[in-house]
Amino acid sequence: MSPESVRPMPLRPIERAALGVIWAGIGLILLIPFVVSGESAFFPLVVNNQAVLFPPTIFPYLVGKGLLFRCIVEVVFVAWTVLAVLNPAYRPPRSLPLGLLAVALGVSLVSALLGVSVVRSLFSTYERLGGVLEQAHWFAFAVVLVSVVRVAHWHLLLKAKVVVGMVIALWAVGQHFDVEALLWEWSKEGYGRITATLGNPIHLGAYVLVNSLVAAGFSMESLTKAASTSTDGEGLRSGMSGTVDIRMIAPWCSTLFWGLCAVLGAWVVTLTAARSAFLGLIAGFAAVAVLFAYLERGRVRLAVGTAAGLLAAAAVAFALLVATFEAAPDSQRVRSPNPLVDRTLAFSKRTVETRLSAWDAAAKGFFERPVFGWGPENYVVVLGRHGSEMGAEMRIHDNAHGRLAEELATKGALGVISHLAVWAGLLIVGLRAARRMGRRERIVLVFAGGALVGYFAQALVSPEVVTGTLQFTLLLAFVAVASRAVGEPEPSSFWSTKLVATIRNRFKPTLGRVRRPVLGVAAVVVSAALAGLGFWANKAAFSSASIGALAIRSSEPSLGIAPHRTREFFAEAIDAFEPMANQFRLFLFQYTRNRWRFLRTRHREEAARLLALVDAEAPAAVRHERENWEVPMTLAQMYVEVSATNPDYRAVAARHIEAAREMAPNRVEVRALPTL
Repeated sequence: MSPESVRPMPLRPIERAALGVIWAGIGLILLIPFVVSGESAFFPLVVNNQAVLFPPTIFPYLVGKGLLFRCIVEVVFVAWTVLAVLNPAYRPPRSLPLGLLAVALGVSLVSALLGVSVVRSLFSTYERLGGVLEQAHWFAFAVVLVSVVRVAHWHLLLKAKVVVGMVIALWAVGQHFDVEALLWEWSKEGYGRITATLGNPIHLGAYVLVNSLVAAGFSMESLTKAASTSTDGEGLRSGMSGTVDIRMIAPWCSTLFWGLCAVLGAWVVTLTAARSAFLGLIAGFAAVAVLFAYLERGRVRLAVGTAAGLLAAAAVAFALLVATFEAAPDSQRVRSPNPLVDRTLAFSKRTVETRLSAWDAAAKGFFERPVFGWGPENYVVVLGRHGSEMGAEMRIHDNAHGRLAEELATKGALGVISHLAVWAGLLIVGLRAARRMGRRERIVLVFAGGALVGYFAQALVSPEVVTGTLQFTLLLAFVAVASRAVGEPEPSSFWSTKLVATIRNRFKPTLGRVRRPVLGVAAVVVSAALAGLGFWANKAAFSSASIGALAIRSSEPSLGIAPHRTREFFAEAIDAFEPMANQFRLFLFQYTRNRWRFLRTRHREEAARLLALVDAEAPAAVRHERENWEVPMTLAQMYVEVSATNPDYRAVAARHIEAAREMAPNRVEVRALPTL
């Protein structure tokens, strides 16, 4: 039964409060793209008995966004549990996209438990903040959206998202025109400058391309409304009498505003010089044309079919250009004012070759573990084992830089199938819903489908982050709710529907013995307990990321900070949140290698304390990620340096060298290790 079909009942005060918390949380989540650790308010940090209200973290453009999102979702989910227990109208409906999303989450969890590092699969790293727990938060957010947000609210919610995206896009335009206040200190020149608050032009491009397509949908919807209003007899009479009817002007103003948002988003895609985002933009508009050609009839079908063909040809041509064109190193050319054109004309095939090498390693890793893969977030293990030629020499990748390749390597065949099933489910329910809608009514849904296609296309060659997943989750929930609103029946023959029905029937007798109030209280208590545990973990992870940033910053020799401070910061960062501590252990090992001779010469006591800390943390690093070649390689590099002044460590260094060569025989860093 759809929430839309449940007879509305007056909300009690506790229900209104829970609903208010949910809507406030959804609004805050829309603002997540603005969060930058150190610039935005978040968990305070106490350093030397002083509170730091805006502590920076490592990877400040991602850590703050990811951890704040988790905190908000945890609060929202508890509020939704209370609301769903008290009011059946807000319980999750049967939904094919949600069911397939749950299956994908289940596959990820099993893959993690069977993978090479359960801890890394669950918690990921600060650089990615992915993992199964992150995926579970996105699933919970999708459940809340589908259960709470009604069709009447979705246009308002999507418009709010586009407005937020427009502010981000204007920030990027300001960076393009060198507005000093909008430029980040670390990146003021060249590619990488146009990032707004997302920290990476690729992530910015993926974000604004979706907003551009959704805004174009609202613009076309307003245009059709304005056209029908203009041809209305009353509207014409108002115009002839010389009076201004606001009902005639408003649709045209709306058309202009949303059209400008769409154009602004498309322009910013080119300013980022992210070729994957531009390819996604073209693919998205081509998908819109294909969908309209499928849904419309007569001359409209011919027109949009032609447009679809032209856009598809443009996407193919651009992809071929990027894959085959390479500028000569000594070529003289006129620089273009547009970063996308300029970067494409200066293109080096090395970018394509590194992608192909990463995907080649992913394919080889799949054949070694074809069912569940190596576990989520463990691609670096695959790269070490199977990277060869370019794959052995390129910069270390902890992600396959392509969603399908990442799924193939880390979650195996079942991961790829479950991932593609989610997209197939969206296509099925979206098309069926669009067919049942009127011409004007389906416009936004079709453009949302085009935005999903654009996002899918760019994700084929780029890693995903929290802002991209936010876009995907919102659009998935919108398609799911829109399909239910038009009375779209669930495809009962689909295996996931049968599986859910079987599980429900199997446990129905058992659950029937338990009174519903007991189940409701238990659900609220469990969700609150999980939220409390999650909030504690988020705060601990944020503290670790902040203290770790202090450790890395204080390790710079030019600052002249006492070495014992750096050691203490590293120890605190590691202890603050053990599940993600290996990232700081590796930083600690690198710091020890780089500064060992100086400390051994000038600060012998501190060198001894630092070495004692390293010796204590090395076994834990290996234990957490037994198959990650970066751990023994970094330890080998460090112990080789230590053994130059303390021969007792030669055997330890040799043991780690042997382990690194076994795990990553072709990597250039491993080949550079000496033979002891």
